[in-house]
Amino acid sequence: MVQVRLVLRPGTETSEPVIRGEVGVDGLSVDVVTTVNGHPIRGFADLHAAADDCDAHSVGSATLIQYNALGVGEPRQYLPVFHARGPKLRNLLVRDDGQITAPADLKGRRVGVTSYSNTASIWLRGVLQHDFALDPRDIVWVEGEQDFIKVQTQTIRREPPGGRKPERGLLVGMLKDGEIDALCWPGGGGYYAFYPGGPIDRFCEAQGGLRSLFENPQEIIDHYRAAQVDHITETLAIKRSFVDREPEAPALLLELFRRAAALVREHMSTEERDRQRKEAEILGRDPFDYRFGPVEMNSIASLARFSHEQEIIPRVPPLEELVPASLRQQPG
Repeated sequence: MVQVRLVLRPGTETSEPVIRGEVGVDGLSVDVVTTVNGHPIRGFADLHAAADDCDAHSVGSATLIQYNALGVGEPRQYLPVFHARGPKLRNLLVRDDGQITAPADLKGRRVGVTSYSNTASIWLRGVLQHDFALDPRDIVWVEGEQDFIKVQTQTIRREPPGGRKPERGLLVGMLKDGEIDALCWPGGGGYYAFYPGGPIDRFCEAQGGLRSLFENPQEIIDHYRAAQVDHITETLAIKRSFVDREPEAPALLLELFRRAAALVREHMSTEERDRQRKEAEILGRDPFDYRFGPVEMNSIASLARFSHEQEIIPRVPPLEELVPASLRQQPG
């Protein structure tokens, strides 16, 4: 019997059946942890705080890479249970006053990020650099929160929000008031990473005067298909030392979450099923089919490379370090 202590964030779609004990796998005993320091786990900083005292846990995708490249705690590896994925282009927000109409307009400007090393921010900077020739050094990055894993950039400018105590909510007001020119805002994913009507669009509507710089669904779909990179922002991680002790653990955990995904699908509405079908058509695969295919491997390698280019990590960890050998052998 493989016994695993598993840290999960409540509210994540396929984590909920696991948290509630509604699914199980023969040969696997799971102790699920959903609190840290006496309060429910809410965000990535909480997941980081709880990560040492477990065998596997949810984590920001870039944070996993930082653990390995910066030597923070024990090295971790990806399990292909991606709680949040999908192009982050729609997450780059601007005012709807017409001053910023294309990525090139951001050169020399100030752009807000929840934190510099936030995974969504890394993905967007990578897209701007590699697809729109906008180097991270061409922009001043205004941070709403401090990195919970400290990183020092040497040539890239970072600033707190105008001398005020960092807090991500300040960035929205700064964008509306013209103190910053764009904002990378977290959230969204899946079907709504491509199509309108999701959390990002509802957020802009509620705030008033804001829009996504990338709004055209076909432009986002075309970019995804050309890049063959999925912007994975939250994943399941497993400690390498645990894999060494329990080599069957990765496969058992994947089966657990596949059963959780199947249960989630059983309770989907017709509208939800239709959205997932459309997402699968774009991806060319079922988003709940947890495995490492060419896109997933390319995505992890790209995120590691972007993190190094953006001076977040001192080296690029190879895929052999980041993905369990048993899962690399799976067919794509």
